[in-house]
This record gives sequence, structure tokens and C-alpha cells, in this order.
Amino acid sequence: MASGDLADEIAGLKTHDGKPIIAHGGGAFPRSLIAQGLVDQYALLVLRSSSERACRSSLTSPRQGASN
Repeated sequence: MASGDLADEIAGLKTHDGKPIIAHGGGAFPRSLIAQGLVDQYALLVLRSSSERACRSSLTSPRQGASN
């Protein structure tokens, strides 16, 4: 558990040997790490959701009741 400035805490962790530090989260947290120069490697994982498929099918399906 970090108790001080996040950038200082992570920079301190990076000075020690050990496993990679993995950050999960939304956009603000990774952006703050990048801005502080604390990111050495990026791994982007894209997961398709059921709502994405539903949206895509509604965009590609003709509208019911539409006149041509």
C-alpha cells in the first residue's frame, strides 16, 4: 500500500529487483504514470463486449419501417 506520492513510490519500487509492476485501471491512472516517465513497456488488451456487438449489428442492419 502506497503511503506517499505515487510517482515517488513507484520510482522506488522500480529500483528493486523483482517482478514487473502491472497497472490496471482506467485512463487517468496510466496517463499519470506515463506523464511521470514511469512506464517502460505497454501491453494493450482489447476485449470485445456484447454491447459492442449489439451496437455494430444495429448499425449494419436496415432500419425497420424505413422507406426506400
